[in-house]
Amino acid sequence: GVFYVKVFLGSPNPQPATLILDTASWRTVLACRGCKSCGRPSDAYFDPSKSATANWISCGATCPGYCQQGHCGFRERYLEGSSLEGRWLRDRLWFASGHSQDETRHSVEINVACSLQESGLLATQKQSGILGLARGSPSRPTLVHQLSASWQNLSSTGIHSAFSLCLRSSGGGQLSLGPSQSMVDSATHWVPMIQTGSNNDKYYVEVHRLMVNGELLQTRLGLGQ
Repeated sequence: GVFYVKVFLGSPNPQPATLILDTASWRTVLACRGCKSCGRPSDAYFDPSKSATANWISCGATCPGYCQQGHCGFRERYLEGSSLEGRWLRDRLWFASGHSQDETRHSVEINVACSLQESGLLATQKQSGILGLARGSPSRPTLVHQLSASWQNLSSTGIHSAFSLCLRSSGGGQLSLGPSQSMVDSATHWVPMIQTGSNNDKYYVEVHRLMVNGELLQTRLGLGQ
């Protein structure tokens, strides 16, 4: 099974999509209308023509992918053999938070990888795509990286780039985006992240010990991601 979130994309009538949570992916991807060899997700393919705020990203400095026939495109291949291919667009992403979708404080304008061809396991998923939560950079603008500027302007905690995942073993959980006061409470324990050269996509920590039910595991330790 997978953990996924319900989001909405576009305006004035946001279109629903379910996206798999992936802290190792820097792209936020979803299947778009006209996608070839795609699966049958529970939600309809996203239709950019029905969104007044959708804009295809052109070739040039703002293109986070490659340029082909005047379009900003992308390709991605995963370790288990699945692949994605399509075009980059920019639109408003809305999160289902129990509040009105029409309030701008519940949305953010981000780059979205619009999948037009899929293969492998991704073509069999019931979810519409992937919510990339990797660290990101200006050349790889993840959701977290694109939100960090607005968090810096709004945060009073001194923490400008943060999110939290609470995943239940029985399924379900909660994704929180942006800093909150609970993050700086005295009961919060912090583990420093480690930079590993030029690879800024993943989150690394140094592991000293592993214990299960009070028993110390005798295993080789080091960096974990």
